[in-house]
Amino acid sequence: KFITQKQQEGTTLKREISILENQIARLRVNVLSTGRRIDLAGLEIKDLAGEISVTENKINRNKDSISGLLRRLDAIEKQNLAAIILANERLSDFFNHVEHINNLQEQLSANLNTFLVLKSELESKKEATESKKQEFEILNRRQQNQKTASERTQTAKNELLVKTKGQEKKFQELLPKRNEKRQNFIQN
Repeated sequence: KFITQKQQEGTTLKREISILENQIARLRVNVLSTGRRIDLAGLEIKDLAGEISVTENKINRNKDSISGLLRRLDAIEKQNLAAIILANERLSDFFNHVEHINNLQEQLSANLNTFLVLKSELESKKEATESKKQEFEILNRRQQNQKTASERTQTAKNELLVKTKGQEKKFQELLPKRNEKRQNFIQN
């Protein structure tokens, strides 16, 4: 009866150790998976940072273009209409000058629209970057929790192994004595 009970305990302990080993393996896979997701999020953040830089450069070039167009239009507006008409030998030259002003205004309008689109893209990319940074932080915390859980499970397994080895040693010491008593009982 004692031997059977100890054998059942041994089977139960083996099952517990197996469960702990499976949990440890699953946690290690989770840690690796989370690590890969962290790496991917980091790369995405770098890509977004590069895109933000490119967009900021486009915005700066666009601002320079708008500023140049505004200076040219301001210089033209400061001229007296009578002086412009008199400065042109032909009436067609005057209308060419008016056409040039209209073209500058259209360019200014197009540049302003481009500026607004680029500004919107920039804000969107900054929001995406912030979102990825938050995801990155969440993944880092998750991975740390997974590592902690894995370490705790490993510690529990090790403690269980130490405890069972002591019991196994006692069992192995008692087993020959029990077998001897059984043999004596059967022979008598």
